[in-house]
Amino acid sequence: MRRIAFVGPSIPPNAAQALAPEVTLLPPARAGDVYRAVAHGEARVIGLVDGVFGSVGSVWHKEILFAISRGCQVFGGASMGALRAAECRSFGIRGVGTVYAAYADGELEDDDEVAVSHLDAAVGYECLTVPMVTVRAALSAAVSVGLLPERDHERALKAAKNVFYADRTWDVLGREWGALDQDWGPDVTLFAQQPQHDVKAVDAAAVLRAVQSARPEDGPRQADWQMEPTVFWRRLVQETDFPSVAPWFEDDGAQVSLARRIDVVRGALLDPGHAQLGTRARLFAHLVYQVCEALGIAPSAREVQERSERIRRVLGLGDARTTRQWLLASKLTVAEWQRAIRFQLMAERLGEEYAAELRHQVPMLVAASGGWAQVEHLAEPMQLGVEGESPSVVLTALATRPDMPSAATLEDLAARLGFTSLTEFLSTTGVDPGDTQAATDVVERRAPQ
Repeated sequence: MRRIAFVGPSIPPNAAQALAPEVTLLPPARAGDVYRAVAHGEARVIGLVDGVFGSVGSVWHKEILFAISRGCQVFGGASMGALRAAECRSFGIRGVGTVYAAYADGELEDDDEVAVSHLDAAVGYECLTVPMVTVRAALSAAVSVGLLPERDHERALKAAKNVFYADRTWDVLGREWGALDQDWGPDVTLFAQQPQHDVKAVDAAAVLRAVQSARPEDGPRQADWQMEPTVFWRRLVQETDFPSVAPWFEDDGAQVSLARRIDVVRGALLDPGHAQLGTRARLFAHLVYQVCEALGIAPSAREVQERSERIRRVLGLGDARTTRQWLLASKLTVAEWQRAIRFQLMAERLGEEYAAELRHQVPMLVAASGGWAQVEHLAEPMQLGVEGESPSVVLTALATRPDMPSAATLEDLAARLGFTSLTEFLSTTGVDPGDTQAATDVVERRAPQ
């Protein structure tokens, strides 16, 4: 049973590993890490302690739901883990520690309560600032031992809270408290820095012990909810499974400018007949039936039947006898006919889901073709029509090419080709936005009814 924990500044790495020798320690979680650990790392127990804030996408709530839906035990506490545990507690995550309890009870709400600035893994994620939860624990203890008058507790707390989390160091807090009262300020500052007030470290240790001791029979309760694979979730999965390939391209074509590389991609999108950079880039995902099933967008039997009837009307196949004759002449069985229609519907839906994202497959295929210098010719303007023809005629010629995907509108055609907008599409083809009516009419006539 694979056990992992995302740990960073909340507890020293050596202490974490000593507490949980059977747990694989990973850096603070970011968007996609929990999904990756379950989908590709076969994690069965996950401890979420630390995660990134601000500069990089934070771990999603949906990732935690995904993990639980796959039968993973998920524990959260101390820092980012406490936040996510409180937010997802009704879905089966197991919150651990006092910080989690404070968030779950509504005593704490702000992210800055646990946020800190810290160094990287090479120096053990050494903290540069102080989390607010530590300040709260220290000030409460200072009151209990008589170092801080109770009447000044809220003033000291407010002064610390007003400091931005990335500036909240002991030196800064000492100056703030000293300005409030020179009698207790220095003593409280010195007292607050004692390690017993580090509630995040205490809670992190508790999470690690929970992950270490978890048993298969203690798995998550049967979920009474169903995780919906929203478009945002599908995008996260895709970006996680197929990360950026930009670092691959420091090749012999490195002298090719970024602008020229963008033009290469655009040229490939407009040339679906190109063996690698066009057709494969756009249709890569279309070849996998399971993708539709996994995304929950596979066509139903009724939808297949409706499309079949629509095609029969277009072909003039008005009754069952005529249809059977046509199938016989086409050397198709009824089952093959239905499979072909089902695949057509899948390709269309995957085109809608992935069109813009599939443009990122073009650079990957450029690498396989020998580098940017080998395909730079695609950056040249395409000769879509006869010289002297109007832009509208040129665009119409492009829209009517048999290898172009069918679309309901010109905007839809641009999206299915992988362009980010109609404006980009028109700019690439050299067509004025005001001169598109003829092409629009053609696209709409070709659209499936």
